[in-house]
Amino acid sequence: MVVNLSGDSPQWSDRPSFPIIYDTTQDVEKLRHVALTGDVHAKIPNVSHIIRLFISSTFKDMSDERDKIMHVIYPKLEKYCSSKGYILQIVDMRWGIFESASNEQLTTDICLDEIRLAKELSNGPFFIAILSHRYGSKFSPRSITKIEFDLLLQQSNQNEKNLLHTWYDIDKNNIPIIYNLKSLEDDDLKNKWETSDSKLVIDLLRRCANAANLNEDDQIKYTRSVTEIEIQEGIFKTDDYHFRCLAFFRHIHVFDQIKPGIIDPTLMNIFNKYVDMNPNTNEIEYECQQMIKNLKERIQRKLPKRNVKQFIVDINSISELMQNTLVNENFENYLIEFTDLFERNIVNLIEANINKNEILFHVFENYADLFHHLRFCHEKVKGFMGRHSFINQIHSLLLEQHAQYIVIYGISGSGKTSLIAKIAEKLKDWFHNINFITVLRFIGTSEDSYNIQNLLSSIIKQLAHCFDLIINYEEMTPIDKLYNYFKKFLIEISQECVDDQQVFILLDSLDQLSPEYSSRKLDWFPIGLPKNIRFIVSTLNDRQYEAFQAIQNLVKNTSNNYIEITELNEDEIRSTIQYRLDHAQRTLTDIQMEYLVDLFKKCRIPLYIKLVMDQAIKWKHSISMKNMSVSDEIKPAIHDLLEKVELSYGIVLVEKVLQYMTLSRHGFYENYLQNILTNDPTVLRYIEDEFKNHKFSSSRIPQIFLIRLIHALREYLSGPMYRWYHRAFWEVATDRYCQNDQSNQDCHKTIVKTYQHEKFNKSNPFWMNELPYHATCANNIDELKNNFLLNLKFMQIKAQGSDIDQLITDYEFAIHKHNDDQTLRLVHQVLLIAAYKIRQDPLQLPGQLYGRLYGYETSSDLKNLLEQCLSPLEDAIVSSGRFMAGPNNLLSKSLIAHKTEIKSTLISNDNQKVISCSIDNCIKVFDGKTLKETLTIYKNYDSTTILTISNDDTILYVWCRITEEKHKGQPLIEAFSLTTGDHLFNVRATILHDDSTKHREILFSNLKNDLWLVTKHNWYHLDWQTGTVQSILKIPQEFAQRSDKIICIDKAQERIVMGLDMEPIVLSLSENGNYTLRDLLDQTVMGRRFLILPNLTLAISTRRIFKSLYDDKDMEWNILLCHLESLEIQRRIPVNKALRMWRSSLDSTKIFCNAFNYIYVLDIEKRQTDFILEHSSQMNSCSLLNELTVISATWDNKLHVWNLSEASSQNSNNVNLFDPFSSRMIQFLYDEFNTLSRYVFVYNVFNEHSKELFILYDLSTQKIVRRCQIDKYVRNDLQPICFISQQFVLLFCLSEKNYYFLNIDQFTIVKEFSSDESRVFKKIYSNQVVMSIRNDRDHTNSLVLLDCNLLCFEMIIPMWNHIEWHTANSQTIIYKNKSNPTVFMFKIVERHLSVLSLDIGDDPIDQMKSSPNGKYLAAIYMIDAMTKSIKVYRIENTEQVSLCFEKTNLKQLGEMKFVGDQYFVYQHKEGSNRLTYCYDLCTNTLYLWFQDDDSQGLFDCLKHERSKYIWYQRYQVSRMNKVKTDISVFHIQDISKPICSLDVDCRLKINQVALFDNGNAMLVKVLDKLEFVAFFLKSKTKNTEENTIHFDLFRLNDLTTQLTLTKGIFYQFCRKFSFTHYAMEFK
Repeated sequence: MVVNLSGDSPQWSDRPSFPIIYDTTQDVEKLRHVALTGDVHAKIPNVSHIIRLFISSTFKDMSDERDKIMHVIYPKLEKYCSSKGYILQIVDMRWGIFESASNEQLTTDICLDEIRLAKELSNGPFFIAILSHRYGSKFSPRSITKIEFDLLLQQSNQNEKNLLHTWYDIDKNNIPIIYNLKSLEDDDLKNKWETSDSKLVIDLLRRCANAANLNEDDQIKYTRSVTEIEIQEGIFKTDDYHFRCLAFFRHIHVFDQIKPGIIDPTLMNIFNKYVDMNPNTNEIEYECQQMIKNLKERIQRKLPKRNVKQFIVDINSISELMQNTLVNENFENYLIEFTDLFERNIVNLIEANINKNEILFHVFENYADLFHHLRFCHEKVKGFMGRHSFINQIHSLLLEQHAQYIVIYGISGSGKTSLIAKIAEKLKDWFHNINFITVLRFIGTSEDSYNIQNLLSSIIKQLAHCFDLIINYEEMTPIDKLYNYFKKFLIEISQECVDDQQVFILLDSLDQLSPEYSSRKLDWFPIGLPKNIRFIVSTLNDRQYEAFQAIQNLVKNTSNNYIEITELNEDEIRSTIQYRLDHAQRTLTDIQMEYLVDLFKKCRIPLYIKLVMDQAIKWKHSISMKNMSVSDEIKPAIHDLLEKVELSYGIVLVEKVLQYMTLSRHGFYENYLQNILTNDPTVLRYIEDEFKNHKFSSSRIPQIFLIRLIHALREYLSGPMYRWYHRAFWEVATDRYCQNDQSNQDCHKTIVKTYQHEKFNKSNPFWMNELPYHATCANNIDELKNNFLLNLKFMQIKAQGSDIDQLITDYEFAIHKHNDDQTLRLVHQVLLIAAYKIRQDPLQLPGQLYGRLYGYETSSDLKNLLEQCLSPLEDAIVSSGRFMAGPNNLLSKSLIAHKTEIKSTLISNDNQKVISCSIDNCIKVFDGKTLKETLTIYKNYDSTTILTISNDDTILYVWCRITEEKHKGQPLIEAFSLTTGDHLFNVRATILHDDSTKHREILFSNLKNDLWLVTKHNWYHLDWQTGTVQSILKIPQEFAQRSDKIICIDKAQERIVMGLDMEPIVLSLSENGNYTLRDLLDQTVMGRRFLILPNLTLAISTRRIFKSLYDDKDMEWNILLCHLESLEIQRRIPVNKALRMWRSSLDSTKIFCNAFNYIYVLDIEKRQTDFILEHSSQMNSCSLLNELTVISATWDNKLHVWNLSEASSQNSNNVNLFDPFSSRMIQFLYDEFNTLSRYVFVYNVFNEHSKELFILYDLSTQKIVRRCQIDKYVRNDLQPICFISQQFVLLFCLSEKNYYFLNIDQFTIVKEFSSDESRVFKKIYSNQVVMSIRNDRDHTNSLVLLDCNLLCFEMIIPMWNHIEWHTANSQTIIYKNKSNPTVFMFKIVERHLSVLSLDIGDDPIDQMKSSPNGKYLAAIYMIDAMTKSIKVYRIENTEQVSLCFEKTNLKQLGEMKFVGDQYFVYQHKEGSNRLTYCYDLCTNTLYLWFQDDDSQGLFDCLKHERSKYIWYQRYQVSRMNKVKTDISVFHIQDISKPICSLDVDCRLKINQVALFDNGNAMLVKVLDKLEFVAFFLKSKTKNTEENTIHFDLFRLNDLTTQLTLTKGIFYQFCRKFSFTHYAMEFK
């Protein structure tokens, strides 16, 4: 029977009620204020998230309870604590004492230290006493003061004195002087101690202590067991014991009832286990029984009743005892009850602690990282000595010189961190008269500080909360936006500061930033801030870690604001030594002191001094010089420290823990390390061998090993993610523990194995970021690809949870390790190309991968990845094949160069520098060979677009616009030194007065180092070193007045060639004023540059525009080769794209040009495209570094580096620019609902003989079924209008005004008719077409309904003249005459004309649109030239109209369209943005779909009547001429935002789209290619492939069947047929 004397209910509901502290708003607000203002002087309460339980009990008799705690209770409590946000640690000293510690006689001291540490760290219960009948062992105290030792000697005889002196040695270096128990390193000495002398010394000390009448506190170490000493420390020396301590008492009747006497030898084993026995007499030590009884009574008097739990185990007879243990049903029941009660009471105390400090917890949870850095500062300030010169210098810089940026630098261990902490402390003394905020971050010491994204976000949040500002979270991602927002936010903070308030931002260890996002290059570091925002930063000055070099580029060294932390001087050395001795209550002999001083003169680094002093404070006065010898360098000193740690905590365990820690990138939490070590077989075997006497479960290694080791090294680690804080430690640990490659790989494998289940955990992205790194290092390429880098689920979650750049970093590291894996290379190249798009919308990842990798399935793993793309985690748009920029082995590198978009690039004349400028107001200079950043130039003004460099590569000239309000928008030239980055001079707008703000100026520097500036009216010759004007040459007026935009082309042979944007004018001007002006007639100049080739040849990119059937602009492009001086055209070379931004190769044999996403390398003589560099977004700039290297820049912040030496392996799917046979159009012909019919009609295609072709493609069979050569007609003259049926297509001949019926099967014209002037008005049903015709006899227009089957018509509206506006749909035609205010509606089916009651108001109607089935009518009213209004009316059956939607005063109203009969979509400008709205006509709800930075935009929006999806395609051109095309899909259940989108590289033709598969897919023509592509909606939850036409990317490259187009019966409309008039009735 088990009796629970505590009376605890089995429920967990009895919560102890304790007083709550920090319960007032005032207290909490004070604590919040401490965190937000960075008050390092405030005392911060411990609100850690650690529950650390020290289990105190005797070992033998309580092994069953301890095993239950570790193996049953611990997993449950750990799970519970984790749910509350806590980390549970249980200290079980059965595994805590290694042999080396026992030999040093440290057992009791270690236990007491662990109790004190648990009390300090645990935020809740920390001490659990478990007692039964055994009192426990007594140990001799390790240290005794000399005074006390002398008192004991006075109570001893000579033999006893000799015994004490044999085992205790005096230590005169301690204050006070002490006697220490000897260590047992000698085996003979150890044997003597353990077999005889230990017992003698313990008994002697106890007797002498009693005789000396010592007080109780002094006497306890001689007379009490280790267990009671632990309880004395844990319970009786704890003030808040009532909610931090528990006691469990076990009573077994049989041991309470044993009477004095000798125990039966057969029961000795079990009695030895459960009670204290005299080993010599085999009798129970009744003195111990009395002492354990007294101890229990003392505990019961001390602790509240609810904190003491008692159990009686009903075993009443000796016969129930077995030989070795208690095997009894009652005992087993007791263990069950004990397990349950232990668990419940620990939970009660934890929850009581949570309730006690609930508000305090909330504050600490919100500001945990801020409190961490304040505590870290407190630790670093402790023991800070000297450095007065540096402190005084910083004090002077801040107060007297008002320095805004202070840079502290030095080698590892020089004391930079402690100095930063001391500065934070000193700020209060220095600025006591003003209000200031301290932002303090010790980078790398917390999870939120090593990653730049987390670091900047943390600083922004602290300041926002401090000043009560609202954070614009949309600006916080992606990383380039965050960089810009950080500076903007600090400026906003500056404006919030009042009364001289200042903000000090102290950032320690910039070199500790993780390499993600190239954060050590400090692109995020804000320059040019207001004076009340001040930075103090520190970093290593090692170039390897980039930060110091980067800060030098950013912050100029003025007023001695760069402070190098030098070595300590002799006075500081002596002060440091003395401080350490005083703090440890130690001293040194004179010889020892001088030895240390001489030693520290050789190495004066604070870290080294600390390492040596850690040893020196343990020296005894009698130590020999030989044993006192230490290393005189820092790394050997670290080796010495680690060797001692290995001896103290187990060599194998220390080696493995520090190996894992060193192999990590950012460190591990303690519980992470524990789980990893549990899966390491080497560690498990070691622990099992070392602690054979204790039961060990391999499911979890005891925490005590890790806890004690980390605590021993805590001063050299950053936490709570433990990693080496000092670089020197990491280097030594790498040399010491990480030299075996196989062992390192095994460790990485163990890490991956342990935490692979966390790879999809979005709430904890740590392992998502770390696992690919460790999987790569594990050297298991298949596991790396299958589980991570080619696992779409992992890729998607990581792209959404962190950033695509981190995924790209994973690939780059994997490729570095596995260089020959082609699949990783292909995917990596695609991620580089599409990074900008995925960063904006991570859900595009499947569509981007599939649309770029399809067709590259060279391996099964890549094929598997593409199959995964067809079943993504969330809705995604996936194309039918590859049509976007795919992998390109010419792309060797993508370098993050700026915070924001790169505008221009330039190569120095010696090809040794790459220069780029961005809209982030800075210019970067990179080494031409390594592409490492060498210089950053911060401009005074924004809007840089053009760079020019002097011939000797010493001066950089920058064109920009002034941003200050007074002269905003005016042009300006800045000149900078390319050596130092210093600003040299400005050429201000005063000499540019002849230009308006929209003119573009371009700078030139010829071989004479003359600087030339071209504006609209003048050509300026400037002094290249000062910018002063030397001469001015007028530009001919007939050229200057033609256009607002000058495009300066090139300069060579003392002659400048210029063109006007979008004009056919070219000017060749010499320095003496002679000029030639050439009008190219219909050849319009295109692009940003012309190019001067050898032999005075000028290459010009032009275009010619001609009209097509619907007055759409169709174009052709040419390269004109002209004589430089006369501008006579020597050669015309047709190409199939508009080309811009030209460069010639260094040997002038190739021309580099770009068109939107492409760089083309052209060989003009051979008329061939050598190769193509394809980008995912529009090009901004390209430059040639050398013959084999091209540098390009697109919309993003990266420089793309292309290696042309691999050009021979270029993919064959590139279009030759000189190919004249590319299609301009693919005509989609529709059935109802904008859904494709069976066929696609392709025209405006040319064969090898430049003959125009008609091509018919069958979607059902995926084949070209007809190909017809058009001989008679001129280009683009004969065009398809619509499908009449599955057999016939209606064609129209523009020149002859003829209509043809084309038989699809025979591809023959079977019928033909003509009219004086006509055009198709609207197709109605499958065989009827509404047409407008003109009768030349009376010049009247009519609408007729053509029956295409019978080839007859009837007139439906006879007088179709002077129409002000009209709109038509499949049901009605609504129109209004100019002279008549009446609005008419003609119902086509009923042939009924009626008046529509429409109040159109006074404003003129610009246009009308009706919904497809005539249910709604949209009227667009003209208010003024730029302003319009929209009214949408509902048309009832009775022809009554009601207003259902009105939007007024819309600026620059753009595209608009009805989507079905439910939605109305329109665009308009608002400020600088183009807004796209969708109005739901059924719910009367207006949704803002898109807000784009566009100067113009087009869209097409389609929905099948039976589909739930709306397809939306948009084409955008921004104010910076960025072109973008993307596709979005909306679901009708929620049309407020798209369910998915896909950015398609500007590759699709707008308004050449159609739906198929009942609206679940869309077909779009590819721009400038004979291709179209289908898009499908994909997800795991739906299968959209049912009844879908399956096809790959369609290319019209192999055309085999060719027919001759012949004519059949001819019909003459309007001349051979009489009209059948329909009687009109007006109501």
